[in-house]
Amino acid sequence: MDYPYANGVIKAIESRLLDRSKWSKLAKADKSGFAKALADIGYGRMTANDSLEAAVDREMADFHAMLDEITPDRKLTDLFFLMEDALNLKLLFKRKKFHAPTFTDAQVDGSIRFPGLEKAIRDDDFSELDLRTAALLKRIDAKTEDVDAGRLSALIDQELFAFAFKSLGRFANETMKTYFQAKADFANLIAIFRMRKLGWKPDMFHAIYIPGGKYPLAVLDGVFTATTAEAARLLGSEYSDKVSRIVHDQTEKRSLAVMETALADLLLDLMDAYKNDAFSIGPIVYYHLEKTREADTVRSLYARAASDRPAV
Repeated sequence: MDYPYANGVIKAIESRLLDRSKWSKLAKADKSGFAKALADIGYGRMTANDSLEAAVDREMADFHAMLDEITPDRKLTDLFFLMEDALNLKLLFKRKKFHAPTFTDAQVDGSIRFPGLEKAIRDDDFSELDLRTAALLKRIDAKTEDVDAGRLSALIDQELFAFAFKSLGRFANETMKTYFQAKADFANLIAIFRMRKLGWKPDMFHAIYIPGGKYPLAVLDGVFTATTAEAARLLGSEYSDKVSRIVHDQTEKRSLAVMETALADLLLDLMDAYKNDAFSIGPIVYYHLEKTREADTVRSLYARAASDRPAV
């Protein structure tokens, strides 16, 4: 496979993304009718006995399987699914190290597949994993030997981003570098404002800081203790001032979800510059983000229906 072929497939299936009429149908559905509405619009091969998460997982798993078939480089496209791997890794390592209950809600669209992932962490059996993935898990296991659950989660995030940036060093891929730099920066900013709301001390941010983005730790240290206006100034002109404006609009009383949504939209905007390059991974990256946002919106509409909140 090559990129022109793969991107041609992506272009052909863009029309399958939920459109305005389908979103309207979901927005009007109440809790009892939401499953039928999803089935009617053909999302996630929804059936009457399915949970919402089962349908969302199936939709994303189908996308992942399709991507595996058409990608010119699976090692590169698998990096998209690191966040799903992060959730699985955190659950499995917490079960191993803290005897947490067995879980059944593994993210099916991670890049490290079950049962190989579970066997590696539970039994130290790495036979179903490639050497690079096995080395990653062994490194996480060693680094999380004597840490609490919170620190374990932060270390896993840091190791997965380090793994991604190291992998990208082999490809020298501008699109993916832009993607992961922004992911790291935005994760750090969300962590700062979440910690501020919780009243945590600034030096506690050091333990969860994710290197690799455009903002060095010294700058983010200043952001942590600054007013929102001063924090916006410290973030400078990176991302064409858009991050600065998002932060400037954030207040201590404003829901953090507003910032998270704005940064997610900005990530999509950043990838917009690459979505029409038929000879690169850009269109695949953009479509992946669209599918992820689609899944998040389906979850949000269901949550609103379940709480009987009116459509907006």
